[in-house]
Amino acid sequence: MKTDTFRLFGTMTLLVILSASLAQADDGFSLTWYTIDGGGMTFHEGGGFRLGGTTGQPDAGVVHSGGGFTLTGGFWALQSCAAPSISSHPDSQTVCEGDPVTFCVTAGGTLPLSYQWRKDDENIAGATESCYTIDPVVPSDEGMYDVVVTNACGSVGCNPATLVVDPLPAITEQPAPQTACVGGPATFTVVASGAISATAIDTIGSTANSSAGPRLRGNSYAVTTTTKLTEIEHFLHITDSGSIKFYVYEADTSAGPYTLIFETTVPESGTGQQWYSSGPLDITLQEGQFYIIGAGWPDSHSYYWGGSHPQATAFGESEHGFATSYQDPLPKHPTPSSSLLQHQRLTTYQSPYQWRKNGENLEDGPNISGTTTDTLEIDPVALDDAGEYDVVVANECGSVTSDPATLTVNVPGFGDWDEDCDVDLVDFEQFVACMTGPDGGPIGEGCDVFDFDVADDDIDMADFAAFQEAFTGPAGP
Repeated sequence: MKTDTFRLFGTMTLLVILSASLAQADDGFSLTWYTIDGGGMTFHEGGGFRLGGTTGQPDAGVVHSGGGFTLTGGFWALQSCAAPSISSHPDSQTVCEGDPVTFCVTAGGTLPLSYQWRKDDENIAGATESCYTIDPVVPSDEGMYDVVVTNACGSVGCNPATLVVDPLPAITEQPAPQTACVGGPATFTVVASGAISATAIDTIGSTANSSAGPRLRGNSYAVTTTTKLTEIEHFLHITDSGSIKFYVYEADTSAGPYTLIFETTVPESGTGQQWYSSGPLDITLQEGQFYIIGAGWPDSHSYYWGGSHPQATAFGESEHGFATSYQDPLPKHPTPSSSLLQHQRLTTYQSPYQWRKNGENLEDGPNISGTTTDTLEIDPVALDDAGEYDVVVANECGSVTSDPATLTVNVPGFGDWDEDCDVDLVDFEQFVACMTGPDGGPIGEGCDVFDFDVADDDIDMADFAAFQEAFTGPAGP
């Protein structure tokens, strides 16, 4: 009988050892064997479990459970097993090239759970946690991402998440150096990928109440990136329709002095509690400058609600590179009362291109156009247009600057009748028409460009010899 008892105990011990190794968790267990006579011992070994036997009848109750098994009365019994389930799926995301992105999943079920992330149904090596991070993102990372969660009872896949990568701008063809003649044209062109214009609407200002009456309300801005102001709006409660004047002041420092650079009047505002607009604008806000932007109205206008303002207070950095600062009172105002911190909405536009000369931003002017496009044109070229030209190409993910291209400006010289900075057949035909022979002067109107030896006031073979030396053909100069 004793032999049978030890044979049975040996079988139990083997069963316990085998079962416990299946039940082990990453952080291990400490298992205690309890018996009626109080004997027993505890073993914990990292690679599995070993249960020390004692004499006496085992009668422990539930001592430890985990890993899908329960130790009851000295025997391992298989518990019910919960297959994995997903309570939170990863979100689709759009990120800029070079930024990080993280996908996460929340899963439940009997532990331990294992994870395998996939891209376009292919396993990603090493991606075996509940979250998967890519840093930095590159365009080839675009695709569909999901994860398969597995335990001893089964596996489940999450809903796939799409990753869209917005590329940084890249210049594929640099602007080329140019040689131009005074009075002629010069053109610079850039070819770029990822050049995307952007329009932003920023809401800025407080939500303080005010009584009705003549007011000038606005906010002060420090501009950190050159941008175009395309609309000014103020949230007002107007009881009687009247005129609204919108204005823009500019200064070199935050303290001023400020100069009025723009104003426009809307004759009839309409009534009601709403956003009131200046209409379409085209005002350049220059990097490094300071601006006060606002609106003024007569007695019939008010932004008083007598309670909570229907809009939310908003301050801080704008999307297109300007931040609010405080300047009160306003530098100049057409009505008796003035104040800052009006609830205001500004719409701005940023071109993907900004041409520069010698590192300074260019603006369209009398002889220059296309300063915010892919093609810069200078016509007619003047001597002071000579210099280094480049272009900044931008989108919402970043910017890149082209290589500089030199503009060399030449002045028409001897023999260049059509002033195109070359001496070619067109000039030769006119030379022949202007020839007088020796002592045949005076020379005709416009022919003095061929009189190399100006002292003799004629166009002869001596001048022709100089013309031959000056001849360049149409390539010039």
